[in-house]
Amino acid sequence: MIKFRKTGYSFMSWNMDKIKANLEGSYSKEQVMAAANVVAAAASSGMGALFGPGTDKEAAGQTSGVKPEFFNLNSSVSPLRQPDQEGPGPCAAASWV
Repeated sequence: MIKFRKTGYSFMSWNMDKIKANLEGSYSKEQVMAAANVVAAAASSGMGALFGPGTDKEAAGQTSGVKPEFFNLNSSVSPLRQPDQEGPGPCAAASWV
């Protein structure tokens, strides 16, 4: 699970870097919207499920940089572990563009 969690956040980071590059360079609304939609889709995909028991330190040879306290906050973190089926659509994330 840690490997998939790291991959998901790296993928979102790569797309956020695309947005940043557009804001600092020549601006392309289409590129920003595409990157924002990817980030929104990944964020609402239920990635919280990848923070399961036993993934706070090491699992399957992968280490975690997530603070152990995160895994002890079950009551406040559990909503993050559920996929948001009724969340905003992909274009809502880029509506500010």
